[in-house]
Amino acid sequence: MDYIKTAFEGVAAVPSVYQCLVAPNSELSQSISRLDTTLIVASQIIERSECWCFRYDRIRKLLSYLKNAVYEAELTIEEFESQRTRAENHDWNIAGELINSFKNWATGFQNKVISAQGNLNHCCDQLEKFCNGFEIPQNPEKFSRPITVSRPPVVLYGRNKELDHAIGMLGISRSGLYASESSGCRESNRKIHVLPIVGIGGVGKTTLSQMVYKDKRADSYYDLKIWLCVTEKFDLERMLKEMIQYATKKGSDFTSLDLLEDTLIEAIKSKRVLLVLDDIWSSDWQQLLGPMNEASKGSAIILTSRSREHFNNSTEGNMTLLKPILLEGLEEGIYWDFFKKCAGLNVGLSNYSELEHIAGVICRRLKGLPLAAKTVGGILKQRIDRQHWITIRDSEMWKVMRQGEDGIMC
Repeated sequence: MDYIKTAFEGVAAVPSVYQCLVAPNSELSQSISRLDTTLIVASQIIERSECWCFRYDRIRKLLSYLKNAVYEAELTIEEFESQRTRAENHDWNIAGELINSFKNWATGFQNKVISAQGNLNHCCDQLEKFCNGFEIPQNPEKFSRPITVSRPPVVLYGRNKELDHAIGMLGISRSGLYASESSGCRESNRKIHVLPIVGIGGVGKTTLSQMVYKDKRADSYYDLKIWLCVTEKFDLERMLKEMIQYATKKGSDFTSLDLLEDTLIEAIKSKRVLLVLDDIWSSDWQQLLGPMNEASKGSAIILTSRSREHFNNSTEGNMTLLKPILLEGLEEGIYWDFFKKCAGLNVGLSNYSELEHIAGVICRRLKGLPLAAKTVGGILKQRIDRQHWITIRDSEMWKVMRQGEDGIMC
C-alpha cells in the first residue's frame, strides 16, 4: 500500500493519485482487470451449472454462493469505475479535500478487491470441482444420474397405501410371513416375484422402494436384502460384485463373470432374497435372473423405471412378472403440506397469507412430484420474503424443468 500512501502525500503528489486510479498499468487497475476476467469465467460456470441445480441440492447451494460472489465483484468494479470517473473529471489543483477523500477510500479499496477476487475464485473452484467430480457434462442427454441408497427420508408424506399394496403384491402378510404360509398352502410360493414400479422422474419410485426395503414385514420375511442402483449404464460385473458383498460381507477379486455368478449362487442359494434394482434404463437387468433363479423360493425383485418397455410379460425359469405399480404424484392435500414444509412456510410468519398465495401458484405447477417440492421448496426457503418468491414464481426455470420428455424434474 506504499504507492497509495505516496500518492496522497499532498497536492504536489496529485498526479500520482490520478495514475493510481486511471492508468491501465497501475496495480489497482490491473487488479480490477483480473477481477473482470474472472467474472467472465464465473458466468460460464453458472451457465453450465444452472440447469443441473434442480437435480443436486449441493449444486444449488454452491451456485447461490457463486452468484453472491459475482454480485460482490460487480459492485466492486462499479465502485472503482465511479471513483475513476471522479478522478478524470476533477481539477486536482484545487481539490485538497477531495485528495483526502480519495486517500481514505483507496487505503481500504485494494483489500476489498483482493477479498472479492478471493471469494470469487473460491466459489468458482468449489462448483467446478463438484461438477467435475460427478462428471456432469455440458450435454444434458449424457447426464449421469446420482447414486441412490436404501435409506428412505426421515419424514415421509403419503405413500402408505402404495407401501401396503407393494407388500401385498409380494405376498407378505402383516405378520411378516408369506401370505400363503399362514393358510398352510405353499403353492404360490414356488415363484420368485418380479415387481416393477413405474413413473416419471421425481415421482417417488426410489422412495417407495426404500420404504418396502426397510419395512419390518420385509425384515421378518427375507433372509437377505440387496439394494443396487443401476442407472443408464448397466455394469454386470459391478452388480454381481455388489450382490456378493451384500451376501458374504466381503468383496470378490474375480473378474470372470462365470466365477462371479458361481460365487453369488453359492452365497444366496439357501436364502430368501429381496433384490431392489433402482433406476433401470434397459432390459439388461435380466442378466441377473440366472443367479436369482437359484435363490430360495419366495425371493423377489423390485425394479424401478420410467418406462414399462424394459419389462416383458413372459416368465423365465422360476420367475413371475407381477402387474407393475404405476406411481403418480402425491394427493393434493398431502402434497401441499409437504411443499409448505420444504419451503419453510408456516403460519407464524408475519406475511403468511401473501406468501401462501404465491406458494400455491408454484405448488400447482409441480404436479404432485415430491422431488420437485424438495428442490423448488429449498430454493424458496433460502429467502422467505415476498420478492424472492415472486422471482421464483416468474422465473425461466419452469421452461428448463419442462425440457425432459417425462415431465418436470426428470
